[in-house]
Amino acid sequence: MSIDHFSTASEMVEALAQKDISATELTEMHIQRIESCDIALNAIPVRAFDRARELARLSDQKIAAGQAGALLGLPMTLKESTQVTGLPQTAGLELFKGFLPTADGSCATRTLDAGAVLLGKTNIPTGLSDWQADSPVYGRTLNPWDVSRTPVAALAVVLLRSRQA
Repeated sequence: MSIDHFSTASEMVEALAQKDISATELTEMHIQRIESCDIALNAIPVRAFDRARELARLSDQKIAAGQAGALLGLPMTLKESTQVTGLPQTAGLELFKGFLPTADGSCATRTLDAGAVLLGKTNIPTGLSDWQADSPVYGRTLNPWDVSRTPVAALAVVLLRSRQA
């Protein structure tokens, strides 16, 4: 099975289970993609690449030992508002700039317990109050298909195309 950045999560988990790709290789693929594309997009302002590499290494050991997990070895991100030990959590509010949780919240706990490899946290709007991520803490996230448009415009195009099909 050939895996790339556009493969589905299910395809990636299957490829990991079949040992077509290692969690370390898959994680590095995603890190390289983030480093090459996110400079212009500002989608992932909180990066945890060292942590991700360690989680990927541990995932590879678990897979080799025959262990399984719903998300074992799958690189992914969580929203910046998600409580993750040691990673900033501001909800896009300057008032909380510099806040670093000392424990994982329930969403992070469940995701990590399922074996996910956390790459970082994605940008969000102030107080999660809008569709487009534009916060005073991290700035605006741009549309990956057309940086002159908001990410909401990309969603609208997808929805319109799906109705036409």
